[in-house]
Amino acid sequence: MSSHLRSAVVWNMNGDQVIGKPLGGPATLVTDVSFSHDGKRLAAGQLDGDTIVYDTKTRRQARRIDIGPVVTAVAFHPDGNLVAVGTIDGKVRLFDAKSGAVVGSPFDQPNYAVWQIGFSPDGRLLAVAVDPNGVDGFFGQQRQGEVQLWDVDSRSRAGRR
Repeated sequence: MSSHLRSAVVWNMNGDQVIGKPLGGPATLVTDVSFSHDGKRLAAGQLDGDTIVYDTKTRRQARRIDIGPVVTAVAFHPDGNLVAVGTIDGKVRLFDAKSGAVVGSPFDQPNYAVWQIGFSPDGRLLAVAVDPNGVDGFFGQQRQGEVQLWDVDSRSRAGRR
């Protein structure tokens, strides 16, 4: 998969051949992509604040989730029922992958920029890569990375490095 284009593009494992037509486009910039563990769905975060969930068999949009702020990271929960969406404003929100409904309160780190997210294999923890300097620090070359571990059920921080 490639992102940072105006669509999500599926490539072969060598990265030298596109498989099928791009998903989406022409639309806003795709910022991150994530397959569900069974490969049946693909989440694509976008610069305009939307996250699109595609059915990979039909290659059609199954759900559009309007987040608001710029989406910087997306990840499917291992059970495939949730999509985690990280945004430039320091929040990670969980959504039902089928309905698009918000699930619980966000993981919130005000003034931090979320850059990457990923679930543990059992789905109990969520790793969140953030920059405590926020977007200004990123563009001002004052980057400082931090990985935070969050308990998914309690929405409490379990640790950081």
